[in-house]
Amino acid sequence: MLGQVSGEVKRHWPEMHVQAVANLFFLRFLSPALVAAGVNAGGSGGGQHRVLMLVSKCVYSLMNGIPFGDKESYMASMNTFISPQN
Repeated sequence: MLGQVSGEVKRHWPEMHVQAVANLFFLRFLSPALVAAGVNAGGSGGGQHRVLMLVSKCVYSLMNGIPFGDKESYMASMNTFISPQN
C-alpha cells in the first residue's frame, strides 16, 4: 500500500513522495497507536490522552517543519524546537 502511494505521489510531485508516505504512515498507524497506548494503559483518563495527543501533534509538526500558528497558540512554545531557523 505504501509503495503504491509513493508511486502515485511521485508521478505528480516527485520531490514529495517520501514525505507523503511518512505522513500517511504516521497519521494512520503511529499516531493512533501512540494515543491508544495511553488509553489502554488504564491511565488517569483525559489528562493522559491529551498529553499523548499533544505529543502526536508536536511530532507531526516536526516531521513537516510547520510551526504552530494562531489556531494552536498554546503550542507556540514548541515552535523553537520545530523550526530550525528560530
